[in-house]
Amino acid sequence: MLELARSMVYFGPRQLERWAAAHGAHLVPGVEPTLSHLPHLAAKGFIDDRYFFRRLGFDEVVSCDVSDYEGVDVVADLNLELPAELVGRFDVVFEAGTAQHVFDLPSVLSNVHRALKVGGRAVVGMACSNNHVDHGFYMFSPTVFYDYFAANRWQIDSFYFFEFLPYWFDGVLYSPPWRIYRYQPGCLDHLSYGGYGSAQMAIFCVATRTAETTGDRTPQQGYYQRMWEDADLSRLAERTGPGGVERRLGRLSEKSALVLAAARGWKLVRQRVVRRLPRRMPPLFARY
Repeated sequence: MLELARSMVYFGPRQLERWAAAHGAHLVPGVEPTLSHLPHLAAKGFIDDRYFFRRLGFDEVVSCDVSDYEGVDVVADLNLELPAELVGRFDVVFEAGTAQHVFDLPSVLSNVHRALKVGGRAVVGMACSNNHVDHGFYMFSPTVFYDYFAANRWQIDSFYFFEFLPYWFDGVLYSPPWRIYRYQPGCLDHLSYGGYGSAQMAIFCVATRTAETTGDRTPQQGYYQRMWEDADLSRLAERTGPGGVERRLGRLSEKSALVLAAARGWKLVRQRVVRRLPRRMPPLFARY
């Protein structure tokens, strides 16, 4: 397994075993616990990422980052081509909050592709989305990863987004149960202009590299692909073709300024009311 940077774990061995039992997940026995690479977490008895993934069954856990400040195995800049020693080597690449800190996102995605064996899986564990202002270079719409995987012929195994309200206490991340939703293309279109809300949102998805998978195809956004497929070209031509714009302006010029002002005022009031109403979300998949 290849980790992009090192993950922080906020629990100890007993919690890991309790959660594994609750979910029917098999843990490899006989692995000697190792504590977090961060001193303040190690002092609380929290495990490190390598122990966590070895208990899940990985014989080898390799981490890479642009800096060695967390004790990674390989120092590599993901803006650049992946070092040859990492190419085609891994069954899983785990990305849990690194991509938003790398300026060249296409390079990150291409490197994930290059690191995996055929049949290997890319796990995007927590890509930040809504309400992460100035946390990294980017806040991702789910469509970034969905459309990239689709355009490059990955097998998309699962795709979720989740809401959470985190708080920090004594250097540890806490949170009430997260609301988890299955993502389907288009399910958030109606919230795309200021309608989502104040909760933080992040993305989890898993995709498998197949023999046909590529890593360098540039996707077109799915929203517009659906629009192009559904467009009534005759109506589009009427609105924007020769004479179409002039006809619309002529009709508008016949309306009084008072009517237009009233219409704009009503629309503004309606938008403010709608934004305070409960959001229409996909069916809730789980709380965890």
